[in-house]
Amino acid sequence: MRKVLFVVAFGLSTTGCNTIQNKYVDSTGMRGSGTTTFGAMQENGKFSITDEKATCRGVFEWKNPTAVFPVQCTDGKRGTVTMTRPTANASQIAGEGTIEFTEGVTKRFVFGKNL
Repeated sequence: MRKVLFVVAFGLSTTGCNTIQNKYVDSTGMRGSGTTTFGAMQENGKFSITDEKATCRGVFEWKNPTAVFPVQCTDGKRGTVTMTRPTANASQIAGEGTIEFTEGVTKRFVFGKNL
């Protein structure tokens, strides 16, 4: 009986999650990769993005068009992510953002289902 309950509980906990792609943008175009995963109501999420040097991760609450949250990277860097989605079509989860690292470097990224 315990095995059956575990399977049902696992299925319920993963139902309704959305995952979108993230990509860094610079003067040479889009590069790197990552994902943002959040619940069906687009509320709480997990963020990751990777380039040739490191992966940065964070968690966030998304109650407004803009989410701001801390990230920690595998190379020891820390920063703050700001992600903004358009308010005109808030059901489409796509937009742009920045990571401002504590040493002063800022990287721009885009996110969305159509990357």
